[in-house]
Amino acid sequence: MKGHIIFSAASLMLLALYLKFSFPGGCADKPFPYSQHSRQMRREIMERRKDLVSFYQTLLGITTDPEEAVEVDLEVPQTLTCKDLTYMTGLEYIGSGFTKVVVKGTLVNGKSIALKSVHGEGNDVKQCVQQYGDRSGCHRLATYKLQKEIALLQILRHPGIIQLHGQCYGNGAPSDIRVTAMMELGSPLEMIQLLQTPWEERFKICWELVQLLHYLTNSPMGSIALLDFQPRQFVLVDGSLKVTDMDDANGEEPTCRQDADCALAFPARTFTMTCSETGRCTGSNERRNLYNAYRFFFTYLLPHAAPPALRLRLDDIMNVTGILSSIFPSDYRFILFQVLTPFFLQEIYTSG
Repeated sequence: MKGHIIFSAASLMLLALYLKFSFPGGCADKPFPYSQHSRQMRREIMERRKDLVSFYQTLLGITTDPEEAVEVDLEVPQTLTCKDLTYMTGLEYIGSGFTKVVVKGTLVNGKSIALKSVHGEGNDVKQCVQQYGDRSGCHRLATYKLQKEIALLQILRHPGIIQLHGQCYGNGAPSDIRVTAMMELGSPLEMIQLLQTPWEERFKICWELVQLLHYLTNSPMGSIALLDFQPRQFVLVDGSLKVTDMDDANGEEPTCRQDADCALAFPARTFTMTCSETGRCTGSNERRNLYNAYRFFFTYLLPHAAPPALRLRLDDIMNVTGILSSIFPSDYRFILFQVLTPFFLQEIYTSG
């Protein structure tokens, strides 16, 4: 399938900035501050940059095989720029993770959004500094993750994925470029609170998650695994579930030489898979996502206080999902859909 991409003005600016700071001959190739680890740090940066270059080439449909080109329309309505960031008010800390920090801000029109940037005091940067002794280089490595997330949010457009409103690249030192992603604001997913909601609402959350997993399996970039798949990576926006952290998303199935290389290991159990003739663990990403959905969401939200008439069918769903049974249909939305009558589904969605 021939690939094509239509860039908006914001996308072109993003790409131009990326090329300026990330390709040979750009400002980023100036030497970093000397330290005992500078050579190792530079090697790490070059490897991370190579991965990101390859990632952007995939997004642009640049490939030696036209049949492998990605067909993506990047005409995404992104209206927010650095100017909007300048006039932002009411800044409020929301939370932070291993790599990034999230702040709530209010636009001049009164709308609140989430601002995501690299967490300079986060464990990602701190551990890197301890290893390499180069804070500027470590900040840049972490920035690559945010750049990847911004690009992914431009490509993967689905109701279950947080919406990117815009981005801002600071004009600081090239080796310490500051990136801010301006995103849709959601509320943290609190499992205890969800357990106190009616079963119909909890089923709706699971159904939306299944819809998202189906999209990730068949995305424009192929099957994508959410490697850091936990409730804290999700938020609720107007009552709907959305994944908000994509920097650990992986769009490649694991390589293998033998079936043992395809083992899917989880804390409670390990699943065996077959190594394909092409040397890939085909279906690994899909199965990883599905089992994580089972252990973090389905286990808690589906059986609890379920309608008596549906409990037997729900038990079947939990059983085949929990063991990733081969009888589970490839379109696993179908089996979850079967637990409710069309009338009941319609009642849920019209009320929600």
